[in-house]
Amino acid sequence: PAALLDEGRTERAAAGTRLHEALARGEVPGDLPPAFRPFFELPAGARAESEKEIADADGQMHRIDRLIHQPDCSLDVVDFKTGEGHPESDRKQVREYRELLRLILPGREIRCHLLYWDLGVAEEVP
Repeated sequence: PAALLDEGRTERAAAGTRLHEALARGEVPGDLPPAFRPFFELPAGARAESEKEIADADGQMHRIDRLIHQPDCSLDVVDFKTGEGHPESDRKQVREYRELLRLILPGREIRCHLLYWDLGVAEEVP
């Protein structure tokens, strides 16, 4: 039984890696869940960066899955999760991205989102 659990985790991790690689290349699955469309079907004047790296004060690099620059100069931080995710640590992660971006781009409105790919669920993180 433990081997089956490990095999399932390994397969989910591989699927997550494939998803991240495809999205980094700008590929978007055709069966995009409706809740995810606002993060891929962008308004005129918006632009998105995939796998955006930012450094903290110690020089440690952090990679944002998708950073959307909106026409009003606000930002959307989007992190993709596969499997069931770990909601508390996932929220903490995107909040840390927001705090780093606030240091780099003070005064900008920054919204954070978690997209749980396997569940088709998008969550805005306050």
